[in-house]
Amino acid sequence: MIADNIKLIVKLCPNYDLITTYECEKEDYFTQNLINYYNDYLNGCDFKNILEQERIERFDKSVGEYLTSYKFEKKVQEHFTFEEDTNDLVEDINSLYDDYEEEKLNETQTSRWL
Repeated sequence: MIADNIKLIVKLCPNYDLITTYECEKEDYFTQNLINYYNDYLNGCDFKNILEQERIERFDKSVGEYLTSYKFEKKVQEHFTFEEDTNDLVEDINSLYDDYEEEKLNETQTSRWL
């Protein structure tokens, strides 16, 4: 069972090592909480559920982008804090990531025509 989960984590989460070993500033509580939430989320996931696997992939991609893109990090931090009641943090961050990707695409398309 655990071996199967590890195989799925390797398959679904290419940013797993980046995220779990990321060293943020001591005062960056937001990022620390996000990384802790990521770890807790993966530990509590039903890896057999196909829909859950899709959410895991998107969440991994979203958190990886948060840690590597200053622009996306600021977008996420401006959107909410962990003191807020976040019913579904995974879906909130995934939705922000989708918006961010769309904005990047629009910027690329716009700049091509200028």
